[in-house]
Amino acid sequence: MFWKALTHIPRKHPLAFGLAISTVKTSVCDLLVQTKFEKKDEIDWRRNIFFGAFGFAYLGGFQYAMYVSLFGRLFPGAATFA
Repeated sequence: MFWKALTHIPRKHPLAFGLAISTVKTSVCDLLVQTKFEKKDEIDWRRNIFFGAFGFAYLGGFQYAMYVSLFGRLFPGAATFA
């Protein structure tokens, strides 16, 4: 039941789901880099917000528009082929 409800969200709202996943993923990756690799004592939240915004705008928004909308029009049979 839980898995069915969870998989329903990306099917019903693919853009919103992609924006949310890209934002969270990019922000968490920056936090990981700051704490584990750079070993900073304090987290640079300004930088993290920038990475989150980048994840939202470019990875979630622009790439969704490019890969889903634009490539869907340029290569209409690609989804069936794949």
